[in-house]
Amino acid sequence: MVNGMKLEDLLMEIEAKKGELVELTRRLIQIPSENKPPMGYEKEAQEYWAEKQRELGLTVDLFTPDEVPDITQHPAYLKGRIYEDRPNVVSKLKGCGGGKSIILTGHMDTSPKEPLPWGIHGPFGGDLEDGKIYGRGGFDMKGGLAASYMAVKAIVDAGIRLKGDVYLESVVDEEYGGANGTLACRLKGYEADAAILTECSCLAICPATRGDKNWKITLKGTPGMPYTGELPTNPVYGMAKIIQALRNYEEIRNEKTRRHPLYVEDPNPLPVLIKKLKAGEVEPHGALGIPIDCWLLVGPQVYPGTSEEEFDREFFSFMEAVVNTDPELRRNPPTYESMFRYVEPTEIDRNHPIVKQVEKAFTLVTGKPAVVKGAPFPCDAFIFNKYSKTPVLVFGPGGANAHAPDEYVYVEDLLTLTKTLAASIVEWCETA
Repeated sequence: MVNGMKLEDLLMEIEAKKGELVELTRRLIQIPSENKPPMGYEKEAQEYWAEKQRELGLTVDLFTPDEVPDITQHPAYLKGRIYEDRPNVVSKLKGCGGGKSIILTGHMDTSPKEPLPWGIHGPFGGDLEDGKIYGRGGFDMKGGLAASYMAVKAIVDAGIRLKGDVYLESVVDEEYGGANGTLACRLKGYEADAAILTECSCLAICPATRGDKNWKITLKGTPGMPYTGELPTNPVYGMAKIIQALRNYEEIRNEKTRRHPLYVEDPNPLPVLIKKLKAGEVEPHGALGIPIDCWLLVGPQVYPGTSEEEFDREFFSFMEAVVNTDPELRRNPPTYESMFRYVEPTEIDRNHPIVKQVEKAFTLVTGKPAVVKGAPFPCDAFIFNKYSKTPVLVFGPGGANAHAPDEYVYVEDLLTLTKTLAASIVEWCETA
């Protein structure tokens, strides 16, 4: 019983609010909040989000990351970002005391709407079709934010009084290795007994996330056309060899690296993702000729427990061997530039009480055993586990096409997520 109401009745109330959940997710998608470093454009969405919390009777705190004292001196602060008109939003449903507290956290910023074109569904339409909500950020991760809000709203609307405090947190600047928004919340003192990050985990409960580091690898060329008989250096040929080597690197790592227990079933647990590639003038009227340079952006991912020093040592040892065994690359070696930050891998114990709590709630809601595994992506979860007292797990909805055209999130997953969060909250925080 929950304040005289059966938990099953609360879940039925959430089922009845399905339409409201869908419309809230659509509305969030319809307010663009693209991150385009060093700037971001989350203000309108965050102000809308703050007003929704106020309507629910929650206390609301809006603050930009750079308003937090001494944040720029923190070792985890990523320099070079601009935070004018980019507020975090943290709201609180205060408990009456004696119960455990929880933070439901997520990021409002999204990747840009590019690459274009999108299909029949535009990036900011929030179109609903065949049980999917389309638009930039629906999957990553406005659907998760909407589910968190609706879980708390269902509890408030039902008149359920909790012992522990519940925080709803929406941060800016998570994309592109950001994490300063999440860091600002921790440094401002927002802590709890546990946190749930509703990133897009396809309803898997994830006590661990991978890490990554992005490198820009550049080869220089002899630009122009060889009209006088010279023998120019074309960097594209050398880069083709590096690309093949990076593909081999992925295979070698997956074959030889001892698998982390939470990634045993992952078909590609240590991906090496080539994310960008450029050579020559890409504008339609750019000069035709051998490119002045060719570069790519690659982001190898790593298991929890891997330090940045260990990763750098492995990566450069491999690349040094590639260069030293190829005459062309020895004559024209690549340069390397670290981009963004080392997004650290992180994990909490597989048997941590918050993991067990969400597992129990998921089974109650669905009648199925929960899938517990490592998240197949890096994110800002490491800020919680390394720089605060609040342990965090990742648990969010399913969908597809994150950072790509025609991104979408499943409506039924949002509903399951909302119910599971609500059931977790009332048991974790306890009722008065």
